[in-house]
Amino acid sequence: MSSSTQNGIEPFISPKLPLVSIVTVVLNDVVNIEKTVESVISQIDCSFEYIVIDGQSTDGTLNVLSKYINNIEYLSSEKDGGIYFAMNKAIDVAKGQWMIFMNSGDVFASPDVLASIFEKNNMMGIDVIYGQRNICYGNGQVRREFPGKLKDIWKGMIFSHQSLLTRVEVLKKNKFNCQFKLASDYNLIARLYANGLKFCYVPIIISSISINGASDLNRSVVFNEYCEISSFYFPGKRQKIFFTLKLIDGVLRGLVKKCLPASLVRWFQL
Repeated sequence: MSSSTQNGIEPFISPKLPLVSIVTVVLNDVVNIEKTVESVISQIDCSFEYIVIDGQSTDGTLNVLSKYINNIEYLSSEKDGGIYFAMNKAIDVAKGQWMIFMNSGDVFASPDVLASIFEKNNMMGIDVIYGQRNICYGNGQVRREFPGKLKDIWKGMIFSHQSLLTRVEVLKKNKFNCQFKLASDYNLIARLYANGLKFCYVPIIISSISINGASDLNRSVVFNEYCEISSFYFPGKRQKIFFTLKLIDGVLRGLVKKCLPASLVRWFQL
């Protein structure tokens, strides 16, 4: 079955704050989708529309989503070419001024995150906003992670995609390149930075994510794509050496994680 639904509900609009398009992409994740939806619709004192792009789930995910249909302005459920195809689909239908991707399993760090960003900061002339994130481990432990420095963006994704807001008008002109399987988000950010768009750091925790996502489990693919992207946008750097060492480091860390208790893994920030 293939379906797309514009539900006719009006997004909550604040006269003082911009409209944010919050996007959730999901495929067969009935275990995690509800916590993400509840986190999104719990945002307070802000303007947002909620867009959900489902890859035609068959595990009960759609049943969960149907419970919240009155909170979802746009819901699509059909087969697609993967996560970046789905994210581009969301960009096409978005009506907001800013967009953030809070995919299945991800949550906002608090109910007033979006309000805090736009009430306390003047984003005139800014194209990309980024902040901090919490990394959640399976044993309930949480580690706060700060973004890297913009000058180091040639080294890969220096901030979390779930803690990133981008102007919708920018995204409509610069969509995700679907030739990359796991690093198209980095390709997009590298392109925007290399083209001189304006980035703004906000010192708050925007999202909470769990480890063991697709990128965590496919480090060799990620680093190979990072190397290709970085070499294109930031020529003259020693990408091959850097990312080879990063891959070796990642493999060693993975081995250590298997041997150490979770508490020590967090302590050493592995």
